[in-house]
Amino acid sequence: MDIRIHSNGLLINKTISDKIIQSEVTWIGISMDAATPDTYKKIRGGNFDKSCQAVENLMNSKRKYKNITQYAAFHKF
Repeated sequence: MDIRIHSNGLLINKTISDKIIQSEVTWIGISMDAATPDTYKKIRGGNFDKSCQAVENLMNSKRKYKNITQYAAFHKF
């Protein structure tokens, strides 16, 4: 079964990323609405660095649990 999650990453902290990676999710997408913190803040109103940290958290969890079937996608629009 293919189970996907798509997020802007703002709520994916270390604890949540561990839970996601340990679940049966097969695909994780993190969308970025801009390529710079200033533009991101104007478009999303959120914290660019926090979204980038979500990707790092997911990748660290992936390595921590040696998960080879799941992967994170980092999309910039």
